Amino acid sequence: MKKLMIISIYSALLSNFAIAGDLITFDAVRAEFKRSRDENRITYLLSRCAALQLNVAALLQKGGANDTATTYEKAAQQYMVLAESVEEAVLKKRGVKDADSARNISISVANIAELYSKQMNSNYAKRGDYIIGDIQLQKEIEDCSKQDKFLEKVLGK
Repeated sequence: MKKLMIISIYSALLSNFAIAGDLITFDAVRAEFKRSRDENRITYLLSRCAALQLNVAALLQKGGANDTATTYEKAAQQYMVLAESVEEAVLKKRGVKDADSARNISISVANIAELYSKQMNSNYAKRGDYIIGDIQLQKEIEDCSKQDKFLEKVLGK
């Protein structure tokens, strides 16, 4: 029952941050975190970076840049581990025990990755490029590529 509740929370959180199929900006999520101090927003942002890194890795692999793709995959794994740690801390504060944080984060990342994939495919259909020309996507890739600075921004330091 608790696991179902946790998955429901993440599904609701994901839908709150997706507007008409588009993902709201990192800045908007960070502003909401500053206002509410809801640590689920940190988990969400970390999951967004993991999902984005996985999508970029897939595109790189498709283009034959396997070594660079591996770098992005490793970065995605790091973001997932960070997201799991934050989720576990949040759940511990709430008194939830035995939550499968790894599974919850994997589900969240998979859902977000699907949204990014749709956005990238739409970009390709419109402009002939998956990323170039999508200012929000380009900014998010840049933000996620600098993990230390990204974490500072998320935490408001």
